Amino acid sequence: MARGAPSLPSKELSDCDREQLHLLAHIQGSAGNVFFVSFPDWIIIAADATVKSIPWILERGMSRMDPPSPHSVRPALNHKRLRDILGTPFSRWIPFDLAADIRTAAEEMVQTKSRRVFRFFSYRGDSYSITVFKATASKNNPYSQLGIEVELLDKTESANSFYDSLTSLARVMELYADEKVLSMACDEVFNILGKFDRGLVYKFNDDSTGEVIYETMKEGCPASSYMGMRFPAADIPLPARQLYIKNGLRYIEDVHAQNVPILHLNEGNVDLTNCRMRAVSKPHIMYLRNMGIQASMSIAILVEGRLWGLLAFHGYSGPFKPSLHQRIACETINSMLSLKMETLIKKAASKRVTQLSEKLVRWEQARSVAANLEESGKEILPILDADVMVVRIQVPTKEEMDQVVIGEKSLVPGEKFWQSFENQQHRTMCSFVCRGEQEKWGLADGDCPAGVVYFRGALVQVMLGRGVRSKDVVWGGRPDEPKTRLNGHLCPRKSFEKYMERARLESRAWSKADLRVISAFMDRVVENSTTNMMTHLKRDMEQANLKYLGANNRIRDSSSLFAHMSHEIRTPFHGVMGCLNILKSSGTDMPKEEVKDMLGTALQSGNHMMKLLNDILAIAHNKYISRSIENVRTSYQTLATEATQGLRSLAYSKSTRFDCKIFPHNDRSIVLTDRTKVVQIASNLINNAIKFAAGGSVDVKFQLVDTRHKAIEIWSTDAAAYAGTVFTIQEHKMMSSVPEVTQIYLHENEPGSAEHKWLLVSVADSGCGMQSQELSDMLRLYTQSSSGSSKVHVEGTGLGLFISTSLCRQLGGFIACSSTPRKGTVFHVGIPVGIPREQVAESETESDDSSKDAAEDSNNKIALSGPIAVCDDNKVNVKILHRSLKTELKKRKLDVEVFTAFGGREIVELYKKMKPSILFIDYHMPEVDGVEATEKIRLFEMENGLERSFILSYTADATDDAVRTILARGTDEIMTKPPPKGFLSDFVDRIRIAEAKP
Repeated sequence: MARGAPSLPSKELSDCDREQLHLLAHIQGSAGNVFFVSFPDWIIIAADATVKSIPWILERGMSRMDPPSPHSVRPALNHKRLRDILGTPFSRWIPFDLAADIRTAAEEMVQTKSRRVFRFFSYRGDSYSITVFKATASKNNPYSQLGIEVELLDKTESANSFYDSLTSLARVMELYADEKVLSMACDEVFNILGKFDRGLVYKFNDDSTGEVIYETMKEGCPASSYMGMRFPAADIPLPARQLYIKNGLRYIEDVHAQNVPILHLNEGNVDLTNCRMRAVSKPHIMYLRNMGIQASMSIAILVEGRLWGLLAFHGYSGPFKPSLHQRIACETINSMLSLKMETLIKKAASKRVTQLSEKLVRWEQARSVAANLEESGKEILPILDADVMVVRIQVPTKEEMDQVVIGEKSLVPGEKFWQSFENQQHRTMCSFVCRGEQEKWGLADGDCPAGVVYFRGALVQVMLGRGVRSKDVVWGGRPDEPKTRLNGHLCPRKSFEKYMERARLESRAWSKADLRVISAFMDRVVENSTTNMMTHLKRDMEQANLKYLGANNRIRDSSSLFAHMSHEIRTPFHGVMGCLNILKSSGTDMPKEEVKDMLGTALQSGNHMMKLLNDILAIAHNKYISRSIENVRTSYQTLATEATQGLRSLAYSKSTRFDCKIFPHNDRSIVLTDRTKVVQIASNLINNAIKFAAGGSVDVKFQLVDTRHKAIEIWSTDAAAYAGTVFTIQEHKMMSSVPEVTQIYLHENEPGSAEHKWLLVSVADSGCGMQSQELSDMLRLYTQSSSGSSKVHVEGTGLGLFISTSLCRQLGGFIACSSTPRKGTVFHVGIPVGIPREQVAESETESDDSSKDAAEDSNNKIALSGPIAVCDDNKVNVKILHRSLKTELKKRKLDVEVFTAFGGREIVELYKKMKPSILFIDYHMPEVDGVEATEKIRLFEMENGLERSFILSYTADATDDAVRTILARGTDEIMTKPPPKGFLSDFVDRIRIAEAKP
């Protein structure tokens, strides 16, 4: 039925949407007959009132005790006793062979979980089609009721002609790459059926109004053209749309025919959702009569589960019912068209993502989001299909504006808009397209555009807007014509004459394809902004330190202050993690008061950490960006640590075991490489592995090897354990055979050089794995695995891996992927790195001591001849470390006393009194720090002839300078703060009770 647009009250407009079309309890007159039975006991619970017209219901035959024979019949049914069949076995009223066939069809339908099955039956020279369909909406038992449609077939009809037409149509459809395929299909169906006077292609807009985009009419058709006209959304109410989605096809034989009621055993209703003979609601019948239509048929076009459009056919000259074969052909066309349109739409979306990726891959990681967008934003905006993009910079530098606007400046939102989204989570996208949705956020018309997508990253907010557009719209009848009531329903309008609405204001909704493209853009923006925030914070702290400390010692003191800041941030984090680990391992055995104390300590540490972070963010006011990021000096160990930073906790949150190994484990080498790109490559691969291995495991290895030959040898050994592999070292060159790669690259002459090495990163996950044929596409643009459960559980854009591959190629390296379905996947990345000249000379000098170092590594046991001491100026850290040590010692039944000290001066005095054999000493402490305390203890040992104690320095400052300083002043070992998982357990395992001296 028709519904006016905005001028009618919402209560009036929703009446048709409330009507339950699947429970109308009638079928179309002369359409056929229908039974409803309970399943699996086959008792008749409902039937249409004209069921007496079925020949084998009217005739009498053998009794139930007679032996079955083909075409046996049952007792005749008296018209006055029509209800007598209700509640009786279905097999009493039909031939035995047909009953058996229907039972078989029903069991087939239940097993295949389909909605309907067909059978054919001949009786006394007539042919019948029997359709068994699901007739209950119960989720617990969806097949508890079955419907059985009985339809007399046209003897003159041949199925072959329709199948030939379908084959021809399928071939022609392949030639079309746009919406013209719909007009071609409309013409084909129009010609196949031959009885309709008009054919239409009806496309739904964002606001659910429909528009005729193609029309074909027979010569002499009495109706006027609807081409280019729009019809209100309520012309097809919500229940009707839902039925189109489920069935795909709807026919109305005669709008003037009398509907036939369905008689029910319990005076109830049956579900007619899957019944082709289902009657039509009275308002819709009147709607069609007002249009002059006598017969109609519609074929739904579905895209991603949504009603995209219709092929509609109208007959004005008389009744017409498509035959069974015609309907089957049209249902096939429904599937073909829906698949074709969905493919075209997805292909267009993929093209947009590809175009976006080509723009984003050129973004420089060291530049800000604003700077990158100023360069490429005008090219990106039309790909996102937005009218305006506004990027709000929360802490701009002196060179930056606080806001970047690309596109229509009149659509820039006001301050109230940004305030409304202050609490929106990072990486969470919010979108709306109507004023009603804006009101939920407290926004008025002038606060922002009509259509908005919003997201935020680190110190950046992004809004994409679509404005309201004005256009002239031609309606099929006046859309806001008043309605009158009819038997509890709104009365449809009578006029469908062309009506022009001038300057209609409309906004465009954000489609799923739009949001997928924007999601890919959001990922890149968030990544870029996060990297820049960390870069800016580091540089800002360095700049502040330089101003404070003076010109003579700026570099040394700024590095020291940054180390202290890192220490201060990690200290409360260590407090939180330590308390939680203790509660996890010993919480069930701890007294209630001790548990409360641990929780209070964790909360206090968390609040302290939040305050520190807020203070750091406050510093970030005068940011700058260094564009020179290539060939920087960086510690190999630090590079590996930075690549995995934050990802271990992500793995834990997904219940995924995460393990990272660095080989050689004690290598302190400095390498020359593009640090930012290397970290981005590794973190992308690790992040992907964690997503695909949820609940499984991820193993990461960093290896520093001498040559590319060695790196490829390691890869080839690992890849041999997988079913398929792909390897690339040059643009557009993919190899899928391990022997092929080794034949080419291991036989090349590669001169060795002490000034160059290869960094090899491998990331293995226990996810669903991939088929061999998928691997060749894995390293290409916008590609994701479709194997197993990955598409179900993992969302992604496919950009990260492509960017990693591109960066790897830029650095002159190789990337490879090996996988086995249901086993997992491993990625290998090999990148050449430089070695500073001074380090090359140093390594040659120290090579003579390698055998000595190896012997020391093999003998790493720790002798325990006295108590253990723990020292830190932070009481929370002392409490956590003391408790953790006591727990590990207790597990191994080591009765050792653990003393505590709060500061360097106190630990020196405690050592002189108690002579502990193992000491844990914090590096950064006021007055007497860990290094000075260690020196004083070593001096006391020498002066008094004492055995050397084992001193472990623990610190959050893992910089190369700090490590060298600590080890040079008498420390035996270093523990980072917070300790790596399992460190204390392994440490206690190394403890051995020293033998008493005679």
